[in-house]
Amino acid sequence: MTLQCGKSIFNLAGLDPDEFPALPSYREEYFTKISINVMRDMIGKTVYAASNEESRYHLNGVFFIKSKRGGKRY
Repeated sequence: MTLQCGKSIFNLAGLDPDEFPALPSYREEYFTKISINVMRDMIGKTVYAASNEESRYHLNGVFFIKSKRGGKRY
């Protein structure tokens, strides 16, 4: 792809979309609503454990899983 704006010209290399795996399908029951305050609190309590070192990319995330506790869904 060639991108041109004014005097600037950029050539961007790309790959054929057919060379990428298909995205998995999903069902609506995989999703849940959560309040922004709860989400902010959860991130604040776990983000310290995520690495910010780019060479250890497998440690750069935080995994969330929905669970039940005392009959209440979290």
